[in-house]
Amino acid sequence: MGFNELNEESPNHHDVAVLLTRKDICRAAGKCDTLGLAELGTMCNFNKSCSIIEDNGLSAAFTIAHELAHLFNMPHDDEPKCRQWMEVTKENFHIMAPTLEFNTHPWSWSACSAAMLERFLEQRDRTQCLFDQPTQRRFYDDLFEVQPAGIKYSADRQCEFVFGRDSKLCPYMPSCRRLWCQLPQATQDVGIHGVPQNTTWIPKYQVAPNERCKLYCRIETVSAYYLLKPKVVDGTPCDQNGDDLCVDGACRKAGCDHVLGSNVEKDRCGICGGDGSSCRHVKGSYNERGSFGYNEVLKIPAGSANIEITQTAWRGNKEDDNNYLSLRTSNGDFLLNGKYQVVVYNVLLQLQDVILEYSGSDNLIERINGTGPTRSDIFVNVLTVGNLTPPDIRYEYMASTAPASVAQPPSYLDLRTGHVFWRLADDWTVCTRSCKGEQVHAYVCIDGRSNRPTSERNCMAIRAPPTARRRSCNDHCTNRYQQ
Repeated sequence: MGFNELNEESPNHHDVAVLLTRKDICRAAGKCDTLGLAELGTMCNFNKSCSIIEDNGLSAAFTIAHELAHLFNMPHDDEPKCRQWMEVTKENFHIMAPTLEFNTHPWSWSACSAAMLERFLEQRDRTQCLFDQPTQRRFYDDLFEVQPAGIKYSADRQCEFVFGRDSKLCPYMPSCRRLWCQLPQATQDVGIHGVPQNTTWIPKYQVAPNERCKLYCRIETVSAYYLLKPKVVDGTPCDQNGDDLCVDGACRKAGCDHVLGSNVEKDRCGICGGDGSSCRHVKGSYNERGSFGYNEVLKIPAGSANIEITQTAWRGNKEDDNNYLSLRTSNGDFLLNGKYQVVVYNVLLQLQDVILEYSGSDNLIERINGTGPTRSDIFVNVLTVGNLTPPDIRYEYMASTAPASVAQPPSYLDLRTGHVFWRLADDWTVCTRSCKGEQVHAYVCIDGRSNRPTSERNCMAIRAPPTARRRSCNDHCTNRYQQ
């Protein structure tokens, strides 16, 4: 006898099964940010009516609801088919949001989810298993007292479920909408359950506007992120693409010259304080039927700014389209959608000090955009598979008219000389102390004609450099006297 009996009248028959696991669910090597899996519209399919859920604490309840909804043929709230019932924006994302983040409302269903569920239930040939009464009341119905989870489990206990033993509720954070947990402070081990010592952390930028100056970090190989400090170091940019700076935990207006209160902005060419005369507008399209695999579309040269590339689905139907935008760097490495692996969700791509935003492939209009200017060439490709339908690619950008030697864009261009400027050094200085020290990220004077450092006097003759950035280092130890 199998685990699930085919006879619906048997007490050993179930309509749907949910497997909870503490194992990471990985879609590829190093890509373990998946919370759950289920096949769309397979409720009452004897072999497919099931889901797998990663148990990450009480928030797994949202994942269970989300994956069960997929079995009821309910799509993500951002899919094109939802547009007839609601405006597809992050503010409208509910249980069926593509990702669980700050902007989602996981306590309620969207108008699209309600309509799709009703439509599915009307198909009696696909939902026949749901209309019979259970044959037996399970024994555990009487064992567990029906209480809200917050009564049975304190906030500290809920933190321990997610982050491990001795994790506690943050004393300075509200806990009604989101659970803020304080991790046990020890050695180099961050004290997070399941996170090994010496984990590589990277900044987490896509947070709520009022949270931008708190130190959120995520583990490099997964999407899980954590609040590590209530404030970032003063002078930290509020956003990856913006100029505003964090001061005492609040975002303050700044110009592209990194001066607080400054109104200096980048021109259309991406030059700080420029007059828009150092670039030209490039616009074009590409719709050639390509061969199977990667087909080159164009090269966007170094120094380009305000880049926008779109790929519209074949005949306005995403299901019939098999073309995907792809990017390579100047050395041939894939920056996006390489090795026949396509990113379906929104993601930020970093190329040197330039951030490009990708919409994800699961959109009617696939989009790549970035402010720039770029420091190196970018090669745009289209990955063509399936029926080899022709792509519908449109692109535009501002191309630098400067010689190739000055195409490498500065962080700050002097307004009078036009060929010397201050730019952030490539690296931070060495930590001043082996314990509780400081590092400096200073500006160096650059000759734009050669793109090489030159004497600081050349830049000082025009203006002083912006204030250098500073940060603490080697904080994992404590100074003490040794007898």
